[in-house]
Amino acid sequence: FQNIFISVSDSVTTFVSPGTTINQANRLKNRDDIYFSLFRPGATARWTGNLKKFKALGTNENDTAEIFDANGNPAIDPNTGTFRTNSQSYWSSSVDGSSVSLGGAAEQIEQNGQSHLNRKVYTYTGHNQNLIEGLYNDLLPENTFIEREWLKLTPTLVADTEYVTNLINWAHGKDINDIDGDGNTDEARGQMGDPLHSEPLVVNYVGGQSVVHVATNEGFLHAIDHLTGEENFAFIPKELLSNINKNFENKPTQSRPYGLDGGLSFWLDDANNDGIVDPTTDRAYLYIAMRRGGNLYYALDITKPDAPRYLWSINGGIDLDDTDPTTANGDFTRLGETWSKPVKARIYRNSEEVDVLIFGGGYDTNQDPLPDSAFASDTLDSTGPTGQIRSADGIGNAIFIVNARSGNLIWQSSENDYPRMTFSIPSTIRVIDINFDGLADQLYFGDMGGQVWRMDINNDPLIERSINQRITGGVVGDFAGDAPDSNRRFYYPPDISLIQVDGEQQLAVSIGSGWRAHPLDTVVKDRFYSFRIRQVFGASLDSQGEVVYPIVRESTTGMVNITGTIGNYIDKEKRGWFLEMDRPGEKILSSSTTADGKLLFTTYLPASQVTGCEGVIGSGNIYIVDAVHGNPVLDLDDQAAGSITDENGLTNSDRRRELGHGGIPTKPSLLFPELAKATILVGTETLDEVPVVNLKNRTFWQEFIDENL
Repeated sequence: FQNIFISVSDSVTTFVSPGTTINQANRLKNRDDIYFSLFRPGATARWTGNLKKFKALGTNENDTAEIFDANGNPAIDPNTGTFRTNSQSYWSSSVDGSSVSLGGAAEQIEQNGQSHLNRKVYTYTGHNQNLIEGLYNDLLPENTFIEREWLKLTPTLVADTEYVTNLINWAHGKDINDIDGDGNTDEARGQMGDPLHSEPLVVNYVGGQSVVHVATNEGFLHAIDHLTGEENFAFIPKELLSNINKNFENKPTQSRPYGLDGGLSFWLDDANNDGIVDPTTDRAYLYIAMRRGGNLYYALDITKPDAPRYLWSINGGIDLDDTDPTTANGDFTRLGETWSKPVKARIYRNSEEVDVLIFGGGYDTNQDPLPDSAFASDTLDSTGPTGQIRSADGIGNAIFIVNARSGNLIWQSSENDYPRMTFSIPSTIRVIDINFDGLADQLYFGDMGGQVWRMDINNDPLIERSINQRITGGVVGDFAGDAPDSNRRFYYPPDISLIQVDGEQQLAVSIGSGWRAHPLDTVVKDRFYSFRIRQVFGASLDSQGEVVYPIVRESTTGMVNITGTIGNYIDKEKRGWFLEMDRPGEKILSSSTTADGKLLFTTYLPASQVTGCEGVIGSGNIYIVDAVHGNPVLDLDDQAAGSITDENGLTNSDRRRELGHGGIPTKPSLLFPELAKATILVGTETLDEVPVVNLKNRTFWQEFIDENL
């Protein structure tokens, strides 16, 4: 049994898409540097994590990009989709291969034996927004502004001054336990927490400098220099200081603490619109979601890459007053765990345009699975336990719009406004500017009840309306039922694409269901849906001119089940198609990507059987289908399987193939490398078989000026 656990916990894993950089000289292309946030699961409170840099290169403009290491060698084993054992990532002093703890940003934190006091590690105590000034926000034991009750220690430990000093020093990065065995306990420890769900976010600054931001479940946001891998600063919210003792003790547990487990969002208030942060003219803001870590959002001003400034925070479940101008104001009592990554947008409010953030109400742990005993039977009926059948949530069933600069509440919706809004909304909101005027026109999202929503925003400045009158919305898709096997959930935003069907423009709304909180579940029969909305530029109106939102269901006339078939023709009168996940437990745990007329999404399939005593993590799969009709477009299974064949010799089984890397796969990511053709990545794997044309092309225009005029 010990060997089984070791084999599972030694697996190098990433659940998130890689971080990439836009080329500052050509914003149609990605730069060649690519960043992976990695972690290794464990049986104790603290999991090992790291951030590593590689290069995504091609040998010429016609080649698919490949991931290379610091020595110019291919870094990924094409048979397994994992790092080669002899690869060496950038920032690493030696070969680090598939090891999570070796090399990368974690090695640079150690600073070659230098004191941990060289690190800039901050919290926000409420006394000075400029985090680097004075001792107000330093995470050090001598900082008297850090209140001891924030640590959530027992009275015995609180009274132990030496223990508290060691605890805070350890959190700051001091190698208290001499993890490298060199006898020096004053140096910085070369460790990072696990970035379980945090995708690296890269910010470009003047002078060619870029900073990679990544958050971990140890509670820290790390800002890493892209050239050296050295840490500019680390920040931990004071609300997460209560976790540091659990991480310090690192005891075995089945209920590990979560920290900054959510997504990162970025807004550059760009004076010259060049996409580069110039501290003399621009303002750069970073927004941090906590996901499992709690019901808070934090906003930092990162205009200066090594001098962060606290901007504001939102605390769910608390009605805040005006006494603290740096804290977001408004009613956020319905805000659950902050799974929804804030989306920056602009809307028209009162008589002016305003910069806003839009996010869902978050996650209600009511949707978590019950203990294993509750799932002993696969035949639970509609009277089964809460969490197994479709049930309403107490929090998270809301949508929020806040001021991007202040965090102040501008608008919110809930079941008081929309009676069907009874389920929590952990999904990031898909924001659409359909007429390209720079203002958000449409919002799309799914919920924990298997519903898909659309909201329309009227930004006409000539119409005198309140913000509540400008926003209308309703359910446009309902794909769940009240039985356990139809209790489908949508954790991720729908993929919206503009398509042409028989000469008519339509919106394709594509979304897959899957119980993210219980990936091993085999009861729910999950689906992938791609349904149509014919009202592209505005909501439907009934005969009296009132806004209505027709609801699409599996049973809706014109909604075609394409499972096991091929050659379906979805004309403009049909409502779309859906694909059943026909293997027990197969589920969609990320958003889809539409590119070049193809729709790509990944699924996770838990292992159904285990032969012998071995650790099994399940498999990931890639689906590639025609975006309009759902038909296969490539020979993915590389064999003549299936009873139905189209004119190209493809069968229904050609819609999918298994990925080389096991475990829960990331969403497909589309890269535009400078010296390679457009390339699709799933985690560390490149999809070489996907022929993506150049979707972005350089266009030149020159104005002729007649000097005689």
